[in-house]
Amino acid sequence: MTKVVYSYRYLEVDQSRTDTRTYTSTTNRSYPDLNLFLATTAPTTKTKDLWSDQLGLRSTHLLSSFTEHFSHSGSTTKKTFAYKLDAKGRPTEVALSDSEDTPRTFIITYLEK
Repeated sequence: MTKVVYSYRYLEVDQSRTDTRTYTSTTNRSYPDLNLFLATTAPTTKTKDLWSDQLGLRSTHLLSSFTEHFSHSGSTTKKTFAYKLDAKGRPTEVALSDSEDTPRTFIITYLEK
């Protein structure tokens, strides 16, 4: 489990966000790092070029859950992940459940040389 606290100022008010991540025992064989995409669950202009291994952020295991807590609103969101793997141990499907009741499934395909 990892816990990261971000402090920032928004609308002249000091605020913080606490991220807590837990991991599966499944080795992370995705590149670029699937964990970064799953933490945001949406590609944005801020993350589309982020390669985690260059920044020292790569996790050795796949995410099991991700929780965000915002100090200014007291709100908490939680996402949990379930994986289907191929014969090489790579994720081919990721089922996402979150505290907002918007389940999603991501299908991942690989190009073989």
